[in-house]
Amino acid sequence: MSATAPAPSPSARWLFGPVPDLLLGCGGLYFALFAVLSVAGPALRETVPLALLPLGLLLLGTPHYGATLLRVAERGEDRRTYGPFTAVVSLGLAVAFAAGVHSAWVGSWLFTIYMTWSPWHYSGQNYGLALMFLGRRGIPLAPGTKRLFHASFLLSFVLTVIATQSSTASFAPVDAGGAEITLLRAGIPVGPANVALVVLSVAYLGCLAAVAAALLRRAGPRALLPTALITAMQALWFVVPLLVGRWGGLPGVDSVSGRHGYYAFLWIAIAHSVQYLWVTGYYATRDGGPRGGAAGQARHLGKALLAGSALWALPALLFAPGALGRLPYDAGLGLLVASAVNLHHFLLDGAIWKLRDGRIARVLLRRQDAGPPEAVEPEPSRAPVLVWSVAALALVVLAWGRVEEARLAWLGDRVEAHRLEAALDRLAWIGQDSARLRAHGARLHLAAGDTGRALVAAQAAVGLAPGAESWIVLGRVHEEARRPAAAVEAYREALAAAPESRAAAGALARVLARSRDPERIAEAVRLVEPLLASGVREPLPHLDTLAVALARLGRIDEAIEVRREMLRVAPGFEPARRALDELLARRGNV
Repeated sequence: MSATAPAPSPSARWLFGPVPDLLLGCGGLYFALFAVLSVAGPALRETVPLALLPLGLLLLGTPHYGATLLRVAERGEDRRTYGPFTAVVSLGLAVAFAAGVHSAWVGSWLFTIYMTWSPWHYSGQNYGLALMFLGRRGIPLAPGTKRLFHASFLLSFVLTVIATQSSTASFAPVDAGGAEITLLRAGIPVGPANVALVVLSVAYLGCLAAVAAALLRRAGPRALLPTALITAMQALWFVVPLLVGRWGGLPGVDSVSGRHGYYAFLWIAIAHSVQYLWVTGYYATRDGGPRGGAAGQARHLGKALLAGSALWALPALLFAPGALGRLPYDAGLGLLVASAVNLHHFLLDGAIWKLRDGRIARVLLRRQDAGPPEAVEPEPSRAPVLVWSVAALALVVLAWGRVEEARLAWLGDRVEAHRLEAALDRLAWIGQDSARLRAHGARLHLAAGDTGRALVAAQAAVGLAPGAESWIVLGRVHEEARRPAAAVEAYREALAAAPESRAAAGALARVLARSRDPERIAEAVRLVEPLLASGVREPLPHLDTLAVALARLGRIDEAIEVRREMLRVAPGFEPARRALDELLARRGNV
């Protein structure tokens, strides 16, 4: 969004009125949430746990994507204007999405582009709405001031990118137990990144100070309040948490602490969606749309919810394992769907919302030279009944998945194995089965002593996502069922899937150390010694494996030293003391 013009009258300063505009569009509700999160974060997380926030995104985030789709496709005039661009964008992203499902490299790049672009999308929306309120109040911005104002939003975005990319990680996807899609990082050195953050933060504050001084010469604080609130919200979304968290300040304050960063981010996403629905709802019911007030808004929101549901649900159904894809929903497919849907939204949104566009300026800025909006009857929808029926089915599927996910997340470790499996069987019908949760179910069955059901659950996990976590759980089931050869095979598969996996190496060494084959026992030593040298957090299991292997190889003195090391780590560990006594007796007998 870019141009401003004098507002026709004081009555046109607001879209829906001061209270809804300040609460929904200018972030009043988010400011209240930020305050509660800052002073009572644990209480808020207990009242509204993380498991419930995806349901909020279902009701608010989903129609926010659908509103963009309606904007380019609902009216004949818009289809003629934006149809070719929409077709090219949709086809290109569909191809990229399909490739990403089958290539971790492509999928990781798609996800990284989405995550990197996302802060700019949020920033661009805030910038455009801040200009809109200035335009509706007839407050002009000199070209230089406007450039500084835009630079402040751009700098907040750049700060976020630098902080995200300042890591030692390389541009290579990592298989973390089957989750092949990962955020790629440039690995900007921490020192230069910190210098850049300081310099850019000073520039950001300088831009805001210059813009504030220029605007206060043209209007009073009351007229500037909406723009000031949106600008402050932009800072709370990105700059303040980034800078406070970067230098380790206020670790106990949830709103700026990285410990609960994902929880805070979901609230920001909800606030962004509310803001988007607020402005697009106003536009849709005034640009030749329905004049029915609340009824017209509800109708628009309902259609947007259906359209958005189709965007989110259909790709997950078509590319689920067993259909056209191979990745379970929680091991990469969900991230790819989010990436494609959001990039589609970003590209279309950037094309359709321009304040320099005459039609948009007439509605959002109420330009005097454009005249009042014509009372045009809404164009009858040409979308076949079948299209809206499919969208309604997609909404059912999407809601079903979100509710099941929320219920499982709410139960957490309290979930019983049979309830977990029943929920996963239901999710499998809509393409959202989970290898991670199947593996968890196998562990629950093992804890209950039911190796038969544990085996079925572990095999299902491997079938969905043959990553390290799934293979390790299957190997553990075979161990408990006294099938060492099958356990070794499973652990070798785990190590092949993730060569750097300490868990896989340790588990394989544990089984090999108890075999009768000297070569396998020697392999166990070669596997476990690097783990101990690297300083694992829980050394006792690996020390036990090493001691067993050394004793079986006849290296009794070395085994005794390992047992003594175990007692130094855990002086009261009786199994180690008994094993040490046995080794000492064995050496004495020899």
